[in-house]
Amino acid sequence: ELAALRPLVKLIFEITPKVADADPKGILNKLKEITIANYNYTYTVTNPTYTTLLAYEPGSISNLENPKRRATIVSKLTELQQQIGRIADGPHMTTHDKVTIYHAYLQIQAEFGENGAELNEVIDTLETTLGLHKGIKSGFPLELTELLSKPISGELAPIAKQLAAFERDHLIPALQQATTREELTALEPLLDQCIELKSKVISGDKKSRLENSHNEMINLWNAKFYKTDPNFAPLVAYTPGKIKNLSSPERREQVATSIHEYIEKAIQSFDHPIFKQDEKMALYEAVLQIQTEFQEHGDGKRLEPTAKALREALSIPEPELVIPKPEPKVEPKAKSGVFAMWEKLASGPGSENSTPKISHVAPRKEISPEVRRQKSIQIIQEKLGSLDLQSQFLSENISDIKRQISTLRSISGDQAEFKHLEKALDALQNPTPLAISDEEHVFMNFLGKKHNLSKVQLRQYQAQEKPTVINAKSELLKTLKKSVATPDRLDAVAQRALATESANAKQMRFRRFTDIHAPNPALS
Repeated sequence: ELAALRPLVKLIFEITPKVADADPKGILNKLKEITIANYNYTYTVTNPTYTTLLAYEPGSISNLENPKRRATIVSKLTELQQQIGRIADGPHMTTHDKVTIYHAYLQIQAEFGENGAELNEVIDTLETTLGLHKGIKSGFPLELTELLSKPISGELAPIAKQLAAFERDHLIPALQQATTREELTALEPLLDQCIELKSKVISGDKKSRLENSHNEMINLWNAKFYKTDPNFAPLVAYTPGKIKNLSSPERREQVATSIHEYIEKAIQSFDHPIFKQDEKMALYEAVLQIQTEFQEHGDGKRLEPTAKALREALSIPEPELVIPKPEPKVEPKAKSGVFAMWEKLASGPGSENSTPKISHVAPRKEISPEVRRQKSIQIIQEKLGSLDLQSQFLSENISDIKRQISTLRSISGDQAEFKHLEKALDALQNPTPLAISDEEHVFMNFLGKKHNLSKVQLRQYQAQEKPTVINAKSELLKTLKKSVATPDRLDAVAQRALATESANAKQMRFRRFTDIHAPNPALS
């Protein structure tokens, strides 16, 4: 039926521009757009793949171990995803259909994974089309938007249960995985929607499941928000003298205000397990160190309220008041005449000309190599834990880590210390170890000749380089971050991770290529 109407739709396309002058209000053009929307929707929903996915049963696709079969499925799913892109923003495709089809794609991806393949590119594009967050594999955000767009009727308990499950199984894990402020704020719209929907359905939360998941979500968000604050990492890894230009009163005011405002809010989340005890103590020690640097300019009191707030939050006793002992007076030799009398008067208490006593600064203690080593390792841990591939400071932070590695080598005399970590960090900036190698080029040329692959098809292998490198860098960094708590194993982990992700990138490129282009004859 749709095919029979196609010539008529084509005529509308051709005629409408020719009579536009006779349609100043654009009524005909609006009707043309409605016709196109109706045609595209009907064309999509009559696609057999669309109807199959609406009723998809796990495991109903057979023979997925066959690469040729997988390539056929990928082709059909890609075609449907492109068609959905034409109708997703229109008035016809229901939220139910969007959610059901998206979950079917996720199920098929899991089944592909059981056979060493994946659907990441197709699903990434579908998520963009549907406006879904890429880090949350759930269609519930689409239902969230619909539920908030109109009054809710009927029973509230099922919705409250569904919202609690989404927060517990998807949003809270996504918040736990967020390591940068950018990743956190990307989740903020979903958080706001959950808060808004909770207020509408809380009366249906008879077992307090929603209340519990909601409190956990809010507390985690707050703790993550303060831990990803731009003040946190620099303070935890603070080294003396890092803040410049403290001789300027304006600069000291700016620094003190920024630190105080941050600490005042952050301590409200100190009870959350995401804040480790050593991190909280490092914040306190940093404030004391900066206070000492302020005191060099006679302004140490400016940071005392901040230090006091931290002591109260961390149950640190107030320092005892030290009353300086009066220094023994050394009587100057008597001087004669009016000059001696003037000097005596001028040095007397309360005199405008009196000279303040010079306070003797205690000599700095020499820092032992072991303390310096521990400090360098701590900075490496903090910097590595806060690395973000999308951050404009990535290069600067990696350089900081390398400087600390150089310090460790100078202390130990071992020039090979952390060499594998250094190579892994280099790969995050210049991913040559993760890119297509000379061996891959030779292998693919051999494969093309033996299995009748054209040069155009072989160029598609090159197109797989960028997405696989991006994925490999992300996985490499994720592995390094998981090991920051065990610095003695960090170098070995870095060595294995770089080798693993390099191999995985090659395998992923090859799987993606063979899913799209089935070699002939088939690979054994």
